Amino acid sequence: MIDADKMAQYRGVIEMKSADHRVLTSYAVGDDGQWHQFMTAHYRQQQSVNHS
Repeated sequence: MIDADKMAQYRGVIEMKSADHRVLTSYAVGDDGQWHQFMTAHYRQQQSVNHS
C-alpha cells in the first residue's frame, strides 16, 4: 500500500499511440519495493469542427 503522507518514487510513461492519441501510465514504488501502476489516462486530440 502507498502511504499518501510520504514522498514516493514516481515513474510516468507516455506512449504515443498515434498522432492524436497519447497514453500516460503512472507508477509508484510500494512498501514492497515493487513498481505498482496506479493510473492510466488517455489523451485524444479533438477533431476541429467547421462551422461554415
